Amino acid sequence: MAILTLNIVTPNGAIYEGEVSAISVPAENGVLGILPGHTPLIAQLSDHGVLSVTLTDHQSKLYFTIFRGVLEVKPEKTIVLTEKAVPAPDYESAKANLNRLPEKAGENDRDVQRADVRIKTTIK
Repeated sequence: MAILTLNIVTPNGAIYEGEVSAISVPAENGVLGILPGHTPLIAQLSDHGVLSVTLTDHQSKLYFTIFRGVLEVKPEKTIVLTEKAVPAPDYESAKANLNRLPEKAGENDRDVQRADVRIKTTIK
């Protein structure tokens, strides 16, 4: 059975690290579905959205409300580098969390500046 290694990282550290069978991530140009064997890719995440993760049992799911960032798909792992990732018990809760995320983070926010540096470093 093919699997993906997924890391979800924020400026405050890792939010999730583990093996999964699929992810659905809100990218700037629409939702991307990532399965094992996906072509390497770097994509900008949308300003906010719901990231859903299907675990290796192909039935259990995890949900995260995310706020901006970058997705990198590599043969050995997939990385979601985001400014904020809020775990949620189900899709509806994750969607409801969208209303609680800030419209735009402050330019002087140290965490935002650190995330920007990490994103730029990851892209290079």
